[in-house]
Formats: sequence, C-alpha cells, structure tokens
Amino acid sequence: METDNRPLLFTFFIPSSITTIIDSFFYDGTSATVTTPKEYGFFLMSIGYWIELLILILITLIVAAFVGLILYYTIIQSKQTNTTHAYIVGWGLILPFWISYPVILLYFFDIRNCLFKFLVGCIAPVVCVFRTTECIYGFVPMYSTRSLQEFLFYYATIPIVSRIKKKPKQHDDDNCAGSKKINHLIKFIGWLFLTGVLQSILSPYPYFAPFGGINGSHRGYDGHGHDWYAVERYFTWQLYANSSLQALLFQLYLTTYGEAMALVFTVLTGYEAEPVMDNPLLESTSPSDFWGRRWNLIVHTVLKNGVYKPVRKYFGRTTAVLTTFLTSGIFHEWILYVVFGSGNSQQQQLYQPIYGTCTVFFLWQAVLIGLELTVGKSYSVCQVCKILPRPIKTSIIIFSGVMFAHFFLDPYIRRSFFDHGAIGLPMIVPLRR
Repeated sequence: METDNRPLLFTFFIPSSITTIIDSFFYDGTSATVTTPKEYGFFLMSIGYWIELLILILITLIVAAFVGLILYYTIIQSKQTNTTHAYIVGWGLILPFWISYPVILLYFFDIRNCLFKFLVGCIAPVVCVFRTTECIYGFVPMYSTRSLQEFLFYYATIPIVSRIKKKPKQHDDDNCAGSKKINHLIKFIGWLFLTGVLQSILSPYPYFAPFGGINGSHRGYDGHGHDWYAVERYFTWQLYANSSLQALLFQLYLTTYGEAMALVFTVLTGYEAEPVMDNPLLESTSPSDFWGRRWNLIVHTVLKNGVYKPVRKYFGRTTAVLTTFLTSGIFHEWILYVVFGSGNSQQQQLYQPIYGTCTVFFLWQAVLIGLELTVGKSYSVCQVCKILPRPIKTSIIIFSGVMFAHFFLDPYIRRSFFDHGAIGLPMIVPLRR
C-alpha cells in the first residue's frame, strides 16, 4: 500500500485570483514559488488501506498474546518480578524479540508504506517493550494479574489502547454499548476529514512548509540533511511557523489513528477506551501537561510504568524524568531506523535521517520539565500564570518546545510519511494537466 491508485471522485476549479492571494500570504520569497493550479480533484480514502492496516495490527495482537503467555507463566504467576529469573526472561528473551520483531514483520510481509511501518512495526512493539519492563520490575497494574485472561487482555491489546475504563455492567443495555460505538465512529470520521483538510492545504508546498524559508527550501540541501540542523536556522519565524503546522498535522494523524483503534477496540471487546490524544498543541498549559496528560497517552502510560517508576524506585525524581525522556529519544531513533532506514520503498533514497536528533529533541523537553519543576514553582511565576489567559500560556509552551521540533519532524516530512498516509485520507489535491 505504497502507491496511491485511488480513483478521482470529482474535480472543481478555484479562481486564480484566490490561489494567488493564498500563495502570496504563505510564501516569503526565500523559496521557489509553487505554481498553484486552478483545478483540484477530490479523492476519498482507500478502504483497502484501512483493511490491510487492521489485518496487520491483528497479527501483532496475536503475537503479543503468545508473548504474554510466556511472561505470565514465567514471571507473573510465579511472582518472580524484580529477580534474576525475571531479568533473564525479560532482558534475555522477550525484549530482544520485540526489538527484532519489526524487522522480521516488515520483511516477511514486504511492508513499504511508511505509515504502516510506523504503526505496525514500531508503535506496537515499543509499547510491548515497556509492558515487558513493567513485568520485570513489578509495576504491572494489579487488576491485570488476577488471571491469565486478564493479563493477556492487558498485554496483548496495548497496541490498541493503554488505559481501559471499567467493563460495562451486565445490566447495561445494548443501546448503551451501541451508542459508544457510534460515538467513536463519528469521532473517527470527523478527525479523518479534519486531517485530510490540513494535509490538503499543506501538501502542495515543498516539505509541507507553506511559509517557505528554511525548512521549505531546496537550496543548500545536500541530500543528507547536514545543513538542516545549522545553528543559524533555529531563530527564524518561518521555521517556527512551518514546524507548528507540521506538528499539528502529526498530532492529527495520531489522533485519527488512535480514534480508529479505539473504535475497533470498543467494537470487538465492549470496553470503553480513553483517547490517545487530548489536543496538546492547542490546550496544554505546561510542559508536564503536554507530555503527561495530553500527548500520546498510550506511550506516556507505558513509559511511566516501564521506565519512570522503576528508576524512581532507586533514584530521585529528576533522574527518573531525565531517564524517561532519554529512553523515549533512543526508541524514536530506533523508529527512524525501522521506518526510514530500509531501502524497500519506491521513493528515491535521497535522504537518510540523522540519528541522534530525536534524542536531542526529547532531552530538550526534559529540560523544559525541569524548569517547570524548579523555576515554575516560584511565587512570582505562579502569580503570572494565574493572570495569563490560557491561549497565551499554551502559545508559550508550544513556542518553547517547537524550537527543536524540526529535529523530530524532519524525517517524517522528507521521507514520504505523510504522502503514504494520504492514501487513507479524503483529500483535495491540485491537478496539473
């Protein structure tokens, strides 16, 4: 599912005067002007794309269930957490398996779509890695250890959802369960179209950078991204504006796919799943609010139980926070290798990601958290925060984080991640005939 073969649903025209105004608003003259066509076409999402993705996710869930069996009988049932036995099974067997699993899966099924690689080959195994460390160090939620069935349900469904609300009571009628499913379906369709709208706006511009400037320019780009990280590029409004829009698009992708997985989860199990994203870019009031309560709650939960708590048990809070963000950065480097490091894509391999940049990005977020925990607790800062309107506080938080956002976003922008994801979106595409 790498080539977009969707049929064109219909076409329409936009007056050239309007497209000229749009181009003049975005472009600042530092990039080559994009010729915006007057004719546009509307494409619906590919149903086959979503079916194929669902099948691949279900395969991973089955594999996770078998791995969960091993963990349950060797660690959970025998109460061997935090022992040499747990270290041998976890670090010696299970964790190496999950690290190598994406390479095996992607090779066996010849998966070339970058978004498929990201969701199936990376997100699910990463979550399973940290669920495994939960088992090793004894931080698995108590409710999931009461029986084999509950543990397998907890461990094997985590690629879909990390936190589960209570199961519907027996007297809950079918209409209630049906309303939850319909609610998830409506949310999924809404996010799907909203993501398609933003991608339709950004996709005509080079590297999804409508403001041109630094990360929308081909000039000085050597094919390896070396001058992409030049120091003088950090302090341009174009970089911040483009990175903010690209980050919003990335957020919408995670929100849409998270809602899709929640829909499938609710349909198959009857459980109510919490959202994966809670609009962090537009509603966060602090760095800890952004990362701890709004951004990618699946990964946040497993990092908290699988990394933060074990480290916090033996070291201080600062060390635990720093280790958690460092671990997140390292695993995002591994994701870059799995998603963008292979050469089985039809796209020309003109760009290879620079490893280490994701780690820098996440360490910067750890610095911001540290500043919040120290300077942010002072009386004067607290008083200012009480006065500032929420939108201004959110803007400050996003501005402080977006400074290194291109370190994280660069590979996704330059290596067809969003182009491959477009196959699953309803989109308006400019036609050049």
